[in-house]
Order: sequence, then structure tokens, then C-alpha cells
Amino acid sequence: MLWSFALFWMIKLLQYVVDIQRLRELQNFYYYLLEIRDVFHLSSLAHNQVDIQTISWQEVVQKLMRLRDANPNTANHNRPKLNGLFSKQRMDAHDIANRIMRKDNYFIAMINRDVLNLTVPVPILKTRPLLTKILEWNINLCIMKYVFDDQGQVRSAFIKDAHKRLLADG
Repeated sequence: MLWSFALFWMIKLLQYVVDIQRLRELQNFYYYLLEIRDVFHLSSLAHNQVDIQTISWQEVVQKLMRLRDANPNTANHNRPKLNGLFSKQRMDAHDIANRIMRKDNYFIAMINRDVLNLTVPVPILKTRPLLTKILEWNINLCIMKYVFDDQGQVRSAFIKDAHKRLLADG
């Protein structure tokens, strides 16, 4: 038990170390590109800087839209075409929220359309679906990691009907 506990903590420590780089990139994006700081200072008021704890969602959306408008050539640079079209040039709050919630929206749609049968044959529960946190993690690991690439985009094979049989086998 002690060895398994030590192994668990070593794996968790390794996961945190790997996540540091991704979190650093996110911090740099907010700090340098959106000019949103993570610590409130009185000097930030004098320089018209915004604190992440006090900024509203609408202000973040406006900053993202200004950033994209200031860099129109790089917004779609090296981005794959989706159904022969690039993504929209203009973003709004709805588009940004959809991008952030993309995986969750797919997961909810799979449950709503009965793609995932979460009912358990227990007499007490009848036909009520049962979704535990561990089951949710396993679905995320097995299905969502298969559907989405590292950038959070749906893999191109899932968009075309020609690959349906191959994907079902996978």
C-alpha cells in the first residue's frame, strides 16, 4: 500500500510539472497580449492595466476581438481548413464561449442523443442514468481524447462520413 501511495504521488507530481509549461503559456498570453495582470497593484490603476480578478467577461471578449482585429493575417495562419472554409474573421462572446466549452458541449450532446448509454441495471435506480466522476474521466480519456486533437479541434476524420466505419472500429 505504501509503495502504491508513493507511486500515485510521484505520478501526480509529474503531471503538475508537465502542466507548468502550459500554464506559463496561458499566463504569458493574458499578461503580454491581453494586458490582464494576475495580481492587483495600485500602480496598475495608473497604467490602465486590468486585474484578472476584477475584469468582466465582456472586457476579456473585447480584448480578444481587438487582438484578433490587430492581427488579421495571423488569425488564420497555419490553421487547417474546416470543410474548405477558414474560421470566421470576427469573434463574439458566443464564439469564444463555444470554443472554451467545445469538449463539454460534445459530451452533453452524446448524452442527450443517447450515444452513451449510462443506465445501470440496478432495480433501485430503474432506468435512471448514472454518471460518476470516475466514469466521466474514463469517457474523457477514451472518447474525447480520440475525437479531439491536442489543440482542442475535432479531428478532420470525424467530419467526413467516408471515415465512419473506420472510426466506429477505432
